[in-house]
Amino acid sequence: MEKNKPFFSIIVPTFSRSDKLANCLESFTRLDYPKNRFHVVVVDDGSKVTPESVVSRFFNHLDVTLIMQAHAGPAAARNNGAKKARGKFLAFLDDDCSPAPDWLLRLQERFNQTPDAAIGGKTLGRVPMNIFSATSQMIIDAVYDFYNKSAEGPHFFTANNLAVPVDSFWNIGGFNASFTTSEDREFCHRWKSNRYRLIYAPEIMIYHDDPITFWGFFRRHYRYGQGAFRFHYRRNGNHTRNNEEVLKFYLHLFSYPFSKEWDLRMLLVGILIILAKSVYVGGYFMERFRLIRDTRFSKHK
Repeated sequence: MEKNKPFFSIIVPTFSRSDKLANCLESFTRLDYPKNRFHVVVVDDGSKVTPESVVSRFFNHLDVTLIMQAHAGPAAARNNGAKKARGKFLAFLDDDCSPAPDWLLRLQERFNQTPDAAIGGKTLGRVPMNIFSATSQMIIDAVYDFYNKSAEGPHFFTANNLAVPVDSFWNIGGFNASFTTSEDREFCHRWKSNRYRLIYAPEIMIYHDDPITFWGFFRRHYRYGQGAFRFHYRRNGNHTRNNEEVLKFYLHLFSYPFSKEWDLRMLLVGILIILAKSVYVGGYFMERFRLIRDTRFSKHK
């Protein structure tokens, strides 16, 4: 029976978060799945202090490989990790995440039904008392609720809980390494454009340990805005967007917290969502300005 279980390669990009990485690797030792049916590839993205000492602690507990690259971002790290994969399926997880014990078992059940699909699971925040972390998670939940319930099927999964067949992954070229944010959004768009399926599986759960500071919160959403512009520009060949869809999404986003409950905390979350999206729009238009400036400069060289 065990030999019929699919072999997974778990890809974990990491950058200067040794404590988080240790917790992540520790969680793999608790997976309710045969240890000889999954392989872990940790990709260090140019940390000043390499995580060799952290990874080596798990050599006797996990089939784990560490590879290192110059700092190039998570998309490049995931691609380099996938090159070392030995599994039929790639399971992507971030270094600040821990899977539920049945994570691979639930993935196996889904892939038994649809072996050619990309499977996106559910992310649960582990620091709910941090209002900035809670707000960021609320935004992701709202995005999933809006884009993954259409008649056409899901449109987007974050890369911290995403699994794909390895052959199809390389058929579309893996992640676009020129993206340092929104790389998962761009990947999912290309996946669907190549007529592969996306399937949302909320029973496949991970826990996200992501405490965010005040400045870190706004810096993150500014960078998301930059990534969003690059995504739309690459998708459309220009910087146009479907204004009707954008309006519907923002109405959904701003009302989403209050569909959960009405209280002072949700009011604060709602205010932070408005501020985050204001910064996001700033990042979007600054990236648009940068592209126009660089294009004009290159024409006059």
